[in-house]
Amino acid sequence: MTSRLLARLSVFIAGLLLVWCITRLLPKTCPLSPEGTRTTAPAAPSGVPTLDLPPAEETISLSPAPSELEDLLKRKFNRRHVRSNEGILTFQDAAALDRFLARARDAGIAVIDRLDALHAVRIRVSDYDAFARELSSSTRDYVAITSNAILATPTPPREDRVARDAVPVGGSLLASLGVRSDNSAWGRGVTIAVLDGGVLNDTAFGARLRQLDIGYGLIGGGTDGSHATSVAALAAGGSSDATGVAPSSSLLSIRVTGTDGASDIFSVARGIYAAVDAGASVINVSLGGYATSVVLSEAVDYALAANVAVVASAGNDQAAHLVWPAAYTGVVSVGAVDGIGRQAIFSNSGPSLQLTAPGYAIRTVGAGGSRVLFSGTSASAPVVAGSIAALLSLTPGLNALQAADLLATYSTDAGPAGPDPDYGRGTLNLDRALNRGNASGSIAKKP
Repeated sequence: MTSRLLARLSVFIAGLLLVWCITRLLPKTCPLSPEGTRTTAPAAPSGVPTLDLPPAEETISLSPAPSELEDLLKRKFNRRHVRSNEGILTFQDAAALDRFLARARDAGIAVIDRLDALHAVRIRVSDYDAFARELSSSTRDYVAITSNAILATPTPPREDRVARDAVPVGGSLLASLGVRSDNSAWGRGVTIAVLDGGVLNDTAFGARLRQLDIGYGLIGGGTDGSHATSVAALAAGGSSDATGVAPSSSLLSIRVTGTDGASDIFSVARGIYAAVDAGASVINVSLGGYATSVVLSEAVDYALAANVAVVASAGNDQAAHLVWPAAYTGVVSVGAVDGIGRQAIFSNSGPSLQLTAPGYAIRTVGAGGSRVLFSGTSASAPVVAGSIAALLSLTPGLNALQAADLLATYSTDAGPAGPDPDYGRGTLNLDRALNRGNASGSIAKKP
């Protein structure tokens, strides 16, 4: 064996040993999924609450040392995409919550809001040293300490990026869903809740619009109201120039946005509870963010347990991960297609995507009685919400979760055969779902 070959072999063996050493030093499980986000949080020691962080960051067990907690909490409660100096505290039971409320002022905490059904409060921290000492001394009272992540309306897609190839839906929403019959009675007896910036009054809604104040007022400022109004009209608009899918359904507007126009995990969770308790069958959430919390997941579970469908926009970031709450199992997550059923370039994809629906340049209601062209997965979600309401009104005995499943089952397959990350289980075809029992139908049931 030559000296050159021996040298190369030595380098190769040394490289193998280096790789082996590195892998021995790394954790046994990788903290990030292939998409760069944690899919599950590591378990904390029994009886120790955890600091629930956005999926891209590691979930950290709370340490009993106040000095360590103080620095940790300051950083986590003041990073990007969370409400500054805010947190969500979840307690073991009502008694633990009551004990905390008695200590809150001395712990450097102001309670902003509470959700008694989950033994949870939204807080603002003014003294992190006192807060850290509170956590260390009363650890057993807590289930989780969570930053209050922002859930915003999906960023409107850039027209210069979309318009080159996408085909507008315009005023042909119903035709794009395969609907050729009179839909004026669809949705009668069904309530669709719109969790957004507060729906503005318009002739397209008439007396069917009810507004519920859960502590944030009825209507937001800036573009808040116009976004919510455009969303609501796609689900249930009843005028000839802004016809929604289910124009006879009742609308329940619940404002969940703050003065900055954005919402957050706690506010959306409160809105979901309020919508279910107010009798909504369908909840539309055209909001989202890339972080979640046990409070939001529990709110979604509360709706599902009551057979209430939660429909949520997938996001407009052209990302390979859905925003929350759309990413939850059980939520009807909706991506966007254009007027001829092609995936919109801005629409988020992911294995948990359920459906796609029209979401590019659809005519709907804007602020001040105007009529506008509205784009994004914010538009696609209420099209599906309205379709669920239509099925419910036309099919006695059906619940909203069953109606949502029918829409997915009878959707038009798109992309690769079967479910896929870009189109979910398919593109919404309301006509197929409505005529599923018609023996003369020309299209077989989607597997």
